[in-house]
Amino acid sequence: MEQFRAVRVLGQGGFGQVLEVVKRDCGVRYAMKVMKKDAMKQALGVTWRKKIAMEANILSSLQHPFMVNLKYAFQNSDFLCLVMDLVPSGDLSEFVLTPRRLTAEQTKWAIMEVVEVLAYMHLQRILYRDLKPENLLVDDEGHVRLIDMGLAVRWSGEKPRRTS
Repeated sequence: MEQFRAVRVLGQGGFGQVLEVVKRDCGVRYAMKVMKKDAMKQALGVTWRKKIAMEANILSSLQHPFMVNLKYAFQNSDFLCLVMDLVPSGDLSEFVLTPRRLTAEQTKWAIMEVVEVLAYMHLQRILYRDLKPENLLVDDEGHVRLIDMGLAVRWSGEKPRRTS
C-alpha cells in the first residue's frame, strides 16, 4: 500500500471501497478495489477465499481493451487490494436511469463492444454472469469497459453449464 497514494473514493460496496490512487514511483493513476477480509468472510461464508481467489485469477488471466484490466494485486492480514485501470467517466446507468440518452449510433457501438468483450471471455472459457449498466464503464474515448468479475466462473468440458 505504501507504493500508492490515495486521491479520492470512487465508490463504496459491501466489502469495502474503490479508490483512485497514484503509484508513487511513476505517477500513473489507477483504481484500487480495497476489500475487507472480515466483511467477505461474513457475506460469503467458509468459501470466501475460494470465491475471491477465483475473481483475482480470472482478472489476472484476461487483458482486453473493453475491460478494466488488473495491474497489481496484494493483501495484508485485513485487506485484499486489486489495482486496475482507472476509468473515472462513469457507467452506462447514467444513460438508462437519467434523462441523458445515447444516440442510436452510440447504442449500436456500445452493444458491439459488449458482444466483443463477452466473446473474448467465452473464448477463454469464462462466463461473466453479471451484465448490467452499472458494470459497464464508459472511458474518456467513449468505449465500454466491463468491470466486476465477482460472479464470473470458468467452465470445463464442451458446453458451459451452471445451475446457479
